[in-house]
Amino acid sequence: SENKKFIQSPYKSINFIYTVSHPEFNSENENLNGQLITSSQNKFKLTMGPRTIYSNGKKWVSHDNRTNQAIIQNPDSSLYISIIAMTHYNELNKLLSVSVLKKNTATIYNRGQKIEIEFKNKKISSILSEYKSIKVEINMIEFDDQFVISDSLFVFHNNTTMLIDLRE
Repeated sequence: SENKKFIQSPYKSINFIYTVSHPEFNSENENLNGQLITSSQNKFKLTMGPRTIYSNGKKWVSHDNRTNQAIIQNPDSSLYISIIAMTHYNELNKLLSVSVLKKNTATIYNRGQKIEIEFKNKKISSILSEYKSIKVEINMIEFDDQFVISDSLFVFHNNTTMLIDLRE
């Protein structure tokens, strides 16, 4: 409730550090920087380590700076729902309403996934998600409500990148 105004706004910038672990992964997936910037009309930019997804609301461009390749595709509605819907106040409120809160940690079971959200000083301080053998830890979460959001953030601009267009 302390962050309700921020969460209800379509304009957000959330910075975080995350780690993905799986028995078959090596340590290259530890402590990567992430950022989610959202706007109205399904526009967002999600950066997770070396990969960035740009959405101008009509198409997605997924760029990997390690290979300097970008893949253009139609929006993936199920991925979009998992990326954006979880930043909407009503969706978070619904999930938190069915959670078990113990020692400032909300535990949620959703479609085979276990999510633990830890709160410190009435703000989210970390999120732990476990699904099958994949564990994702998100820490150092910072909500930036002073961020100026321009439409140019959601458009991929790079003339030297190899583009692969998967749209039909």
